Amino acid sequence: MNNCYLVRIWRRVGIDLLKIWLIYREEKEDIVLSENVDKLLKFVVDGIIPELNKKLWNAISRKLGEEILNELKLMEDEMILYGNYDTHLEPIIAYEYLWWEILAGLFDKLPPKLEGLVTTSDTYREKKEFGNLFKKSLVNVEHEKYPIKLHYGIYVSKTNECTID
Repeated sequence: MNNCYLVRIWRRVGIDLLKIWLIYREEKEDIVLSENVDKLLKFVVDGIIPELNKKLWNAISRKLGEEILNELKLMEDEMILYGNYDTHLEPIIAYEYLWWEILAGLFDKLPPKLEGLVTTSDTYREKKEFGNLFKKSLVNVEHEKYPIKLHYGIYVSKTNECTID
């Protein structure tokens, strides 16, 4: 029986359009929030989230090292090409939304630096098994101007189901 690793990389952003609109109307244009929800959501998804992703890569490099950053980027590229990818914008209440992105893939082995990070976790040290690791976000970054934060996490589990249907 072969074993492989199921890796899920996720990003999550809570969006409060009212707070973003207060800054947007001062800096960019004075618009009516209720008439421009789609425009503001597009601004967040196409403008602010890509800025947060750039900031995220810098934070990962500082916190975990350049080698892990490179391994994660390569894994994400492979997941986009050969694995599963999903993104979703979900209304919560009033002008609040939740945006998330999940990338998933199966790997025969983990990259060395990522494997080192996983095997030094408390769960692995205590139980000597991979299990459900990194349920909490690994890195969080916040935008300098707009009150918005991106949460980034990794979920790794060992499995013997090594094919994608």
